[in-house]
Amino acid sequence: MPMPSEDSPMLEQTTTLLDSNGCSDPLQKIYVTSDPLEGLPVLLLLFTTTYMQKFAYSTDFGTLVRGKSTYPLDGWPLSVGVSTLLKQFHPGYAKSTLAYLGQFVRATVVESAARAAAGGRKGGGASGGGGAAQPREVVNTLVFAKQICETMNIPKGELHEHFPQFLMESLTLL
Repeated sequence: MPMPSEDSPMLEQTTTLLDSNGCSDPLQKIYVTSDPLEGLPVLLLLFTTTYMQKFAYSTDFGTLVRGKSTYPLDGWPLSVGVSTLLKQFHPGYAKSTLAYLGQFVRATVVESAARAAAGGRKGGGASGGGGAAQPREVVNTLVFAKQICETMNIPKGELHEHFPQFLMESLTLL
């Protein structure tokens, strides 16, 4: 005999009470299931790369903060929002988004290294302690990807599939 019975509202009421008490994990909850959207990872890449320039990495907080007080976004709320959006779709969407962000980081690092080798090093990078300075977009994208993985409980090994491990380790030196 199933307990509770199918006619009983006990399970629904218990879920409502647990949600209102804070005994559930809203970041792991699937709110709405939707049809596949093929261009979502690319759209998130474009959105993310547009806003990564407007953030600054704060060593005091260990996260992304607004570059100027007039910017409407902050780092953690944005990463939680993107994670929640990705959670509503197949896990392949999160993997594709991380792959696109990894390609962006690699291309930006290669371009920055080519510029530095040509002697036209552009300022505005973030230093990694003893290593070469990386552009702000690279550091911010790495922090953003790390926050998405923490929020979505994606293992670090999967993160290292898309991002060079030495760059991820350089975040600890900031």
